[in-house]
Amino acid sequence: MASSTVLYTPGNAVVVTHVLPAAPNREQQPSLDRRHNFRKGHPQALGTVQIMIGALTLLFGIATAAYEPSLTVFTGMFVWAALIYITSGALTVAAEKHLSRRLINTSLAFNIIAAMAAAAGVFLYAFDPVFMSFMSIFSSHDTPVMQPAAAAPAAARRSRKSFFKL
Repeated sequence: MASSTVLYTPGNAVVVTHVLPAAPNREQQPSLDRRHNFRKGHPQALGTVQIMIGALTLLFGIATAAYEPSLTVFTGMFVWAALIYITSGALTVAAEKHLSRRLINTSLAFNIIAAMAAAAGVFLYAFDPVFMSFMSIFSSHDTPVMQPAAAAPAAARRSRKSFFKL
């Protein structure tokens, strides 16, 4: 029950003291736990977007590998980055649903790893044209190394695409 006291001072000032009782249960008090701050960042939306980016990375990587090889195909980036994105997204969605401290920390760690994988992907995609230009220079030589003389004319007719399909 609340109690209040009113005091009058000589300078015509009024001092009112009002005491409120403590809340009877924890639900009525605001939560000070940091785990509830995690929900303010909309982790379910973030996790869903990460899963979709992982699926698109994998599908576009398969399409690129079928069409023409590139640096990202040689490194397998489209596979390992897609798996990291999907794992990170799934952990983020699970952390939002269950709010356990261990799951939130694991989600944060995988989100950092996914950011590093994205930076590596930007690097690989940026140097892909340079790598492919070097591959076309080295594959355009007419003289094969360590092949018998009878096989040399057949090797000279190979195009750049057939070089990668050896």
